[in-house]
Amino acid sequence: LEFRRVLFRSGMGVRAHTKQHSRGKLIPILIGKSTLDEVTKELDQLNLNGFLAFRLVGVFQNQQQILEWRWDGLSLTPLFFPWKPHHWFSSGASDEMAEQIRGEACRVAWQEQDAGSLPWLRALHSSHGAAAGPFSVCAHRPDAGTVSYSEIAFDANIVTFRYINGPPCLNSPGALNVTISRTPQDVVC
Repeated sequence: LEFRRVLFRSGMGVRAHTKQHSRGKLIPILIGKSTLDEVTKELDQLNLNGFLAFRLVGVFQNQQQILEWRWDGLSLTPLFFPWKPHHWFSSGASDEMAEQIRGEACRVAWQEQDAGSLPWLRALHSSHGAAAGPFSVCAHRPDAGTVSYSEIAFDANIVTFRYINGPPCLNSPGALNVTISRTPQDVVC
């Protein structure tokens, strides 16, 4: 496990191509890479034909770089972000509406006194704004919605992964906790 690097992927609202490969195969291929250059080189060498559209975000703390790669089924486009907190949104209904409505909810939440803390982050991901709906941060709609919440917290010596199965507004944090320290023998579940 490489500390200070986080990779995650997200589906996108584009549904134009036939799925031949699972997007879930990308993370195991890339997780052992420790720098932005290594991840970029690996992505450049992969044949992504047959993968549905996705966004892959890499957070490289040692290099203080955040990069999002967007695959639309035809080409892979890198997008660089400033080294500061950022939120990513997607929705099968409309990525643009999700970005607009959830983005505003996050901008408002960043004005709170405890902004950026883990309790604040958990409350944000459980929030509905004016009402629970398809574009609230914790999304609810008849055919889809927030299905889980994953959290990765790390410092110099410990990485903790927390997972909640189901909408976070209906479940308490810590449904599953895995903590990994720098020494391999100190794995706590």
